[in-house]
Amino acid sequence: MKFSSRATVLAVASLAIAGLVTGCSSGATGGGASTDVVLDPADLETGILTVNPDGVKPKSLEDVTITDEQCEAAKEGGFTVGVAMHVMSNEVPQNQVKGMKEVFDKCGVEVISVTDANFSVVQQTSDVENMIQLHPDGIISVPTDGTAMGPAYQGVQAADIKLILSDIYVDGLEVGKDYTSLVGSDIRSAGQIAGQAAAAYVPDGGSMGFVDFGIQFFATNERTTGAQEWVTENRPDIKQEAVDFTDPAKVEQPAGDFLTANPGVDALYTVWDAPAQQVMSAERGQGINVPVTTVDLGTDVALEMAKGGLVKAVGAQLPFEEGNAQAYVMIRALLGEEVPVYVVTPSIPVVPANLTEGWERVWRAAPPQEIIDACEANPDCK
Repeated sequence: MKFSSRATVLAVASLAIAGLVTGCSSGATGGGASTDVVLDPADLETGILTVNPDGVKPKSLEDVTITDEQCEAAKEGGFTVGVAMHVMSNEVPQNQVKGMKEVFDKCGVEVISVTDANFSVVQQTSDVENMIQLHPDGIISVPTDGTAMGPAYQGVQAADIKLILSDIYVDGLEVGKDYTSLVGSDIRSAGQIAGQAAAAYVPDGGSMGFVDFGIQFFATNERTTGAQEWVTENRPDIKQEAVDFTDPAKVEQPAGDFLTANPGVDALYTVWDAPAQQVMSAERGQGINVPVTTVDLGTDVALEMAKGGLVKAVGAQLPFEEGNAQAYVMIRALLGEEVPVYVVTPSIPVVPANLTEGWERVWRAAPPQEIIDACEANPDCK
């Protein structure tokens, strides 16, 4: 794992200073956790960490960006593309699709359909099968399942349709035969950012909780692996505890049970932002204040951060850039060019000190007014 010695020194120094100030009292914060840590996003930067299951290192957005000539060639080709998403109810996939459409619109590629499987394998299988019948030139899809979606996807390139997958590897599929490329985000780096940020709140010999998705799912597995490996390698003094959930809509109960069973936990890593909100509800139900870090910069966790609340840092993916990259790779493939088998866009750290800048990088827009107002009222937020 890539982490600068300067960052390690600063993290340890900040903990030492916080320990002097707080005396490592447990109180309402949980364990010996300090709320006086000030995170510098520059000390949480990481390189590209994710590799595919075959050990292939990914190419970057810069490696696949198309030229004006390629864009014009796509216009002349009159291509059509379908998009079969795993879900469309939150900001990440919505902006991923916006990123695709930005490129496709510019280059004259028609998006004939965008479907929402709402995390249902049955629905997504139907979506993909129906999309094949529309005979687009290409399909981009985020799988709902890394195993069960295999048979549906095998029918795509068999029908002479290019298939670009996003983030999730599907068992039994062969690159070049069953799909053209996998284009996603550096999810292991996102987890590592959140993991090391949480560790900054853990005093020497303290404990850290990992609230994880208890189902084998490449994207979430990679996030938590990134977080846990960083802690193991850089903070071996930390005792790692874990709790799994299987239903993203029902995280508060297992999180609450975990907090009851581990009253001294100093910080919590949560695998993505929506479960993090339920973790915070569990904390508030018990009247405790344990720092939380997570992945994905959703509105609710950003607002919590802006207010100086429980969320201290986010490992943020760049969905708009990811959508751009998927469109670039699809256009190259449709033009008959050889494309990389694996491409990722980076993840970035977002903490109170760079919240508005980070929001604009992630979402390509200014933060909502409520976040701006909360940030202006918080001297640690910028």
